[in-house]
Amino acid sequence: MPQSKSIITPEPSFIDSLIGYLYNPTDNLIVLIAAVVTLFAAISTVLLTSYYQRRLFRREKTSDFIESFSSNNQYHLDALCIQTYLVSRKDNYLPSQMFEELFEGNAPNAVSKAIRDCFNLWERLAIGCRLKAYDKEVLYDNYGTHFISMYIKLFPVIQHYRAKNSRVYLNAEWLAITWISRRENHKSMHEPMIKRFTTQANIVSAAHINNSNENKLRIYKDAEKLTTKLIKEIYSSGEH
Repeated sequence: MPQSKSIITPEPSFIDSLIGYLYNPTDNLIVLIAAVVTLFAAISTVLLTSYYQRRLFRREKTSDFIESFSSNNQYHLDALCIQTYLVSRKDNYLPSQMFEELFEGNAPNAVSKAIRDCFNLWERLAIGCRLKAYDKEVLYDNYGTHFISMYIKLFPVIQHYRAKNSRVYLNAEWLAITWISRRENHKSMHEPMIKRFTTQANIVSAAHINNSNENKLRIYKDAEKLTTKLIKEIYSSGEH
């Protein structure tokens, strides 16, 4: 007898399955909704995990930089060399007539080498900030004043380098401008916050002058509310 051939039924495609679900909306719709919810939950978990991993990585890198910077004796010697040179000038600045002293000759002197090495460090850091490998806000809190001052005083040196290479220290300049803008925003908030802190201090002081215990408690509570509000505003301003 001839052997019967088995018939292979092809697997239904995704479109066919979807059409089947649409024609049988009762139980199948519940299964479909559950599958979609599970898919979105899985995607959300992956995205959140990735976000927190990047955040943790950025914090670790920032912490490593702060630790290495504090122990970078060569950088601090270079910065001291630059500062000593600037202080030796009447206007504490780098006018154009000083470029010959700094940059003429085949071998750069100690000051020009120190300037280049310091800016190279900030250029590398700025690249890391742009790649989000570092937390530039935390770094601003630690080094903002130092680097802004260095950038402003040594900007003519950057212009001198730019005459030969227009892309020199572009990332370091981006970081400096970012931090300068942040500082200006803080300055615009500084005066009204000082006034409000003064108001809060006056409220607390008033609690000690000719007030009953009940009035003192009420005044202290008002002062606590104002202080809490100010602290929240300060932290929220630091996130921008």
